[in-house]
Amino acid sequence: GRVVIEGVDMADVAPHQRARNVGRSFQVARLVPQMTVLENVAVRVDQLHFVSEPARLAAARAQLSAFGLADLAGRRVAELASGYHKLVELARAAVGGPALLLLDEPAVGLAPEEIERLCRSLAQLREVGTAILIVEHNVELVSRIAERIFVINQGHVISAGTGPEVMADPKV
Repeated sequence: GRVVIEGVDMADVAPHQRARNVGRSFQVARLVPQMTVLENVAVRVDQLHFVSEPARLAAARAQLSAFGLADLAGRRVAELASGYHKLVELARAAVGGPALLLLDEPAVGLAPEEIERLCRSLAQLREVGTAILIVEHNVELVSRIAERIFVINQGHVISAGTGPEVMADPKV
């Protein structure tokens, strides 16, 4: 397949330039435990623009605030419960407003209240026009967030449609 953003095939773009358009999270959060939450989110800003240190930190603070994580900004990641690691990683992936977010099982290991926060954050991102591609086993989360769902089994699409359409499909 191909990833085309605003008419540009991302395969033709240098990796460091792709970061401006594509944010991503991993199945297991990849944060630096010795750094603060703010520092972990600000790292992505370094990939986006050459900005001053105050502007870089302001962008990271604004993203944390938008995701309801501002109160954690000064805490070291190592001090946080693991569920917050996923939320911090999502905030980092979304800082700077990428056109596309690639999320690998963002709800894995999250408590129900953390999943609610995740849903609110993803809804906010959709409202501002961010395209989100999620690989996720939590069908309830996917049906709440996704406009279109593809169910893949052993590398083959076995169902596609809206949440209710896919949930009604006997193959699922």
